[in-house]
Order: sequence, then C-alpha cells, then structure tokens
Amino acid sequence: MKQNKKGFTLIELLAVIVVLALVMILAVPAILTAANNAKQKTFQMYGQKLVEAAVTQFESQQLLGLGSTKTYKGSGLDTPPYCYTIDDLGISAQGSFQGFVEVRPSTLIGDDNKNKTEYLVHLTDTTYAYTGISSNDVQNNPGIISKSAEDINKVITAIQACY
Repeated sequence: MKQNKKGFTLIELLAVIVVLALVMILAVPAILTAANNAKQKTFQMYGQKLVEAAVTQFESQQLLGLGSTKTYKGSGLDTPPYCYTIDDLGISAQGSFQGFVEVRPSTLIGDDNKNKTEYLVHLTDTTYAYTGISSNDVQNNPGIISKSAEDINKVITAIQACY
C-alpha cells in the first residue's frame, strides 16, 4: 500500500522560521525609524502651530493696544518678555505637550524697515524639547529638536517662570 504523507517536514518548518526571522531583522529597525520620524515630525508641527498662534495673538493685542497678561521672568532680560502658554493660545494640548512661546518685542528696524519681534519656543512632550528655540528654527530646522532629559527638564522649569 502506498502511504499518503501530509504536512511539512522539520526542515521545511525550520526554513520558514529562518526566513521569517530574517524578515523581522530587516523590517523592525525600518519600522522603528519610521515611527520615530513621525513622532519628531508631529512635535515639529505642534511647535509650528504654537508659533503661528502666538504671532497671531501678539499682533492682535498690539493692534488693540494691549499686551499679554503674562511675562517670562526666566529670560534674564531687564524687561521681561511676554509669554503665551498652550492654554493661553487656545490650542488643544494633544498628548503630553507642555510649553509656551516667549515673545520679545523689539523696536529695532530691520533691512525691510519693519519692527522685528523675536518668538522663542519652549516646548516638550516628555520625549523631545525645544528650549528657547527661535521660531525660524522651529519651522525650518527639524534637526534642532533635543532628546536630552536635561533640556526637557529645562522646559518644565521654564514653564513655571511664565506667569
């Protein structure tokens, strides 16, 4: 009688396991890199959103002859600059974002004969941080995002000086 063999041999099963292991070794780092890049991009976009809201808020208040009710006492300047927290700007704090935008009004006239106002971002999400980074760098330089625990703590401490 002829035996009818069904199923896989041990060698065939081991070959499949080896192929799957190789695919995992190659795919997992790429997936983790993509996830990290997406999280960094989200952080950068949130920083940009914060700057845009602060610029709008500050310029509106200037047109109305008002100033912010909060100033940043940790700036080290003789005249403390304004500060706008995430809550002040009415931005929904998705996730664990904490921070504010420091606004340093200026009467200096630039090359284009306009007042120059400096916007510095202090922002963290417990993984990344902007520690007093200029709005221009937030928008154009994603490599300036810090992962340092020290910088994250600096932002958290700086928030307390915005009142």
